[in-house]
Amino acid sequence: MNWIGKLSKSGMIVSANAGDTLYKEGSPGGDLFVVVEGKAGLYTAAHHHAKIAEITAGSVLGGEGLYEGGVYLCTAKAEVPSRLLRVSRAEAMSILHKAPEPKPEPKPEPKPEPQPEPKPEPKPLPKISGPLDLTSMKADVKDETPVPSILPPGHPRYEQAAPEAHNACLSTKKIKCPCCHMDFTDANVLNFKLKTKEMHSDMRVIYEGIETLWYAVRACPHCNVASLAFDKLTTRDAKLLKMSGYAGKVPKFGGFSTPRKLGEVLEAYYLALYCVKYTDNNPMTRAQLWRRIMWLYDDIGDETLQGIALDNALECYQDAYTTRHMTSSESFHLSIVLGDLCTRKGDRHNAYKYFYEAIHGEDKSNQALIRHAQDMLTELRHGGAE
Repeated sequence: MNWIGKLSKSGMIVSANAGDTLYKEGSPGGDLFVVVEGKAGLYTAAHHHAKIAEITAGSVLGGEGLYEGGVYLCTAKAEVPSRLLRVSRAEAMSILHKAPEPKPEPKPEPKPEPQPEPKPEPKPLPKISGPLDLTSMKADVKDETPVPSILPPGHPRYEQAAPEAHNACLSTKKIKCPCCHMDFTDANVLNFKLKTKEMHSDMRVIYEGIETLWYAVRACPHCNVASLAFDKLTTRDAKLLKMSGYAGKVPKFGGFSTPRKLGEVLEAYYLALYCVKYTDNNPMTRAQLWRRIMWLYDDIGDETLQGIALDNALECYQDAYTTRHMTSSESFHLSIVLGDLCTRKGDRHNAYKYFYEAIHGEDKSNQALIRHAQDMLTELRHGGAE
């Protein structure tokens, strides 16, 4: 039985940086991991925490956690940036212990009987595919349902055009797509012309004369790839998108008008979410996109969609906070962001916790943000922050 092949049809693709711990020796057995790209090392206290084995692509980690008393017998760490398929214990046990289907015994062929003339078959009804719910954006390798629209079902179409004042801070730039290597032109923000007008309590910067959120996501009209960090897309990203069948699952982006419209801007953000889903599904990248979508809905005044985007941003940031290995500076900034999002949501308890962690963390380099966290703690203590 090709049980690795069976496992590959379940679970969730996860990413790990070099040095990330996948599980620890002696901890309760849980998920099973299949190395898709990269490699992992096994370490044990019995050998003074020395590496005892190296697991490469196509091999399995964590199998001992399923059988040996339900605990992991060693510590597993990613040796290089890696992608792994994580399968829950329940799914793995179901696959590994599924009895093979018995082969049916051959039956004697019956003698042919005269058949009535066949009636003409009715034409089959067209199949209707259900829409993909973009508010969850979970990476599921079993997802094969094509989506009818980039925007979520029932999403309003905003025709508001960018103000003419934006042009003073824009130029036209020729772009070469890092994935398909085709050229196209796009609006480009001239950073040297930006002048800060104000900064909101959630660290959103407002500039005079232009809303830069409208130009943050760049989308290739040739291969349908979109990203906040478009210039940093790699050939590996292109390969992952091609292997996933991305082109057949995500509808074609119609491009930007001149001037661009708010509905097109939102489509570009959701297209970028799809691209993340079909590459490394990085929770930090998803969180940054959802946070900006939340700000756009704030500007529109749509409280329902703003609340959905806030919940998604908060979930993704918390996922990154608990699963990613971060420097003290990254942890500090993420604590501030989580504190602001929890404050916006009205979760005073967790907002207080995150601001407290930011103030008492190791990174003391940004005194302005530390004072911001201290001010927010004071407001939360006295019931001022809602």
